[in-house]
Amino acid sequence: IPEIHWALAQPMSLADVHVIVAEDEEMFTELAISGLLSHGLSESRLRTAEDGLQAIAHLDDLQQQDPNAKIVAFLDVRMPNLDGEETAKQIRARQVGLPPFLVCCSANVESLSACALDDLFHMLMPKNFMDSSALSVCFSAAEDFWSQGSGSSPVEIILADDEMICSVALAANISLLGLEEPATAEDVESMEEFLQAAQSREGPLMVMVGKPDWIPHISALGLRRMPFIVDSSVERAALVVTSHYIPKRPKRSRKRSIDVTLGGRADERLLRAGASFHG
Repeated sequence: IPEIHWALAQPMSLADVHVIVAEDEEMFTELAISGLLSHGLSESRLRTAEDGLQAIAHLDDLQQQDPNAKIVAFLDVRMPNLDGEETAKQIRARQVGLPPFLVCCSANVESLSACALDDLFHMLMPKNFMDSSALSVCFSAAEDFWSQGSGSSPVEIILADDEMICSVALAANISLLGLEEPATAEDVESMEEFLQAAQSREGPLMVMVGKPDWIPHISALGLRRMPFIVDSSVERAALVVTSHYIPKRPKRSRKRSIDVTLGGRADERLLRAGASFHG
């Protein structure tokens, strides 16, 4: 979830969203109730719990009524009987209906942040339910989570660069986002082989090309599962969404169709752009 997306988050309708707040301190529970109701949540769609066991009981009840219910669970990290982390583990292990969106609430967290794809929680937030903009971001992120298949189809990435140090750096950066290890191609031929092999699978496909001269080879393959193409060459200074890139060359100038230029770093803005391309 990119920072730029957070800044643009607008209040969304909560008419079809259920919320569970798991908090053992009454003061924070009351603040959460007040903040959520002020944000537009219906009181009939708000449930509170004093620990993780009660939160899971509420979740069971809601999903028995409607397996596809949209549920956002705000879980205190420290609770008796079953703390937030163990509660999230048990919820994640369930295979019942639409997965709930899990937010970890902690007094030790200073700002709202997204979690990696393989973390227990989807977001971390301070215990400040009176911050309407933070709630807008949480609910907007939850809607994105559900609309994109609850994160069940992660993007498949191919790194294509003849300089291994660049590929290693990008691969390390990608792993921090919680994604599977990307395939690495050191020449055009291996890049083409990886792309051809990927045609037997489904889901978003992205290729990060460190050598702009390799990009025309992708279009020439006539792929069914067309990848989201990224120019990841070191000469790119920033993440820029573009329709075409025309390299400056003294003798010739060939238009190369790409989707994004990247300054040597993968971040979640890039992954969202790729998901949007395939969606």
